[in-house]
Amino acid sequence: MRRVGQAAEREGIPCIVTPEDIDVSGAKLACVKRIIPVVPPSANRLLRMHYRKRMRELDAWKTLIFYSVNGESRTAVYEWAAGRNRLKVEIHIEHAQLFDKDNLYSAAKLPLDALVRLGFLADDSNEFIDLTVTQSRSKAKQTTISIYAPEKV
Repeated sequence: MRRVGQAAEREGIPCIVTPEDIDVSGAKLACVKRIIPVVPPSANRLLRMHYRKRMRELDAWKTLIFYSVNGESRTAVYEWAAGRNRLKVEIHIEHAQLFDKDNLYSAAKLPLDALVRLGFLADDSNEFIDLTVTQSRSKAKQTTISIYAPEKV
């Protein structure tokens, strides 16, 4: 497996900026959506990892997510989290072999922990996020993370 943290520092992060990032009106950011070219480990693999290896994986995810979110998007997400609003978070995993349901939601642990440690989410509890995790079969191994602006009440 490629060491994503070191690769990110050497060659930059190959993430895709999508047109859905900007609201049609252009007034405010409605969604921050990033495609990360790595799939998180399943719960079975995560539970069998040594603590230090798990922390290295978490650091790699933090690096990938931080450098994939650019200036305006990063500022918007920090503001959403600072307001301690309930944010809608969608994680879509594309890989060759599908996870079963418990492994699918457990695979979202590393990306969620990275988002919390970066300050993009206030907390990963149900009070602060509305989480949806989906998957599809694909030859491309990638994870799409979408964070939506809090709804006005």
